[in-house]
Amino acid sequence: MSTAKVANLPISSNTIIDESPISFPAEELFELEKRAILNQSWLYIAHSSQLKKAGDYCSFSLAGIQFFLIKNKQNQINCFHNVCRHRAYPVIRKEKGSSIILGCKYHGWSYNTDGLLTKAPHFNNVDGFVKSENSLYKINTHVTSQGLVFINFDRSAENNLPIYSFDQFFNSFESKLADFDINDYTYTTSYTLEGDFNWKAYLHSNDHFTFNQSNDSHFKSINHFLKNTVQYNPLQHESTQQSTATKSWFGWGSSVETNKVSSPQSESKTDIFTGTSFILFPLSSINVFGPAWYSLKISPVSHNKTTLQYDIYSKNDISDFKKNEFIEFIKQYELRKFNHC
Repeated sequence: MSTAKVANLPISSNTIIDESPISFPAEELFELEKRAILNQSWLYIAHSSQLKKAGDYCSFSLAGIQFFLIKNKQNQINCFHNVCRHRAYPVIRKEKGSSIILGCKYHGWSYNTDGLLTKAPHFNNVDGFVKSENSLYKINTHVTSQGLVFINFDRSAENNLPIYSFDQFFNSFESKLADFDINDYTYTTSYTLEGDFNWKAYLHSNDHFTFNQSNDSHFKSINHFLKNTVQYNPLQHESTQQSTATKSWFGWGSSVETNKVSSPQSESKTDIFTGTSFILFPLSSINVFGPAWYSLKISPVSHNKTTLQYDIYSKNDISDFKKNEFIEFIKQYELRKFNHC
């Protein structure tokens, strides 16, 4: 057996040794982030009130993955990849709808609300074809007691579960959210903002986050940042905007102790809106106030394009004046952060 020898090359005083961290082209880094971060995290998608009865569904696209939520006959919410098992044609073609049978328009394969194949024309007598083995590809789902729907694309652990359970990933989130009855609010409106920037740029520029580009930041383990996947930030609308960063984002990232932002004009001169913002790593926040609560979802489209979606829910007993005023405040406040990117 032969062994290779490595020559000891002399290093002169003029030799330059590159000790800079590994860098990736933007497109390659984005693909790495999708695999290592987005595909292994619990991601907020919607509130369960968007699906009122069996068969109601909503479709989504996130970082190139097409999927949909659907309520089954047991009032449970399932999530599936929007791909027919026959020829990979989309099963759902509308953004929202309702049907207890989902039929693919390509060759007529049909599925029920649990993703089970119910009809496959011309395949009944095909040798080796097993209908039960051709269900839709399921995505792990968690619905909190407050009706917040999260998904996780990771299926690498035992029984096709994610490596980290929801409670491991978002430690104490549900217990803190229990202080707010967000079921006392009704969906009001949604809007989106589209920007030509990387998804991390929004986190870096707005007053909830800071981004510390340390040399080894992209190589810290998932386990390291789990402690900071939820940031619990009391908010109060006052006359000045302040924020105090206490840590860096993304485990190596930041939590903000308090945010104070300018308040809208209200029906009462003494009226102050107070609330709390839950920053949910890596792509969302839940912001709960007296007049309304709203969610922010960051949707990375590519390495240099990002869509932000805001879903607003108003309190049931609020006046139209205060509701519209507060929604306008939210839009102005979020637009200011968006323009910093």
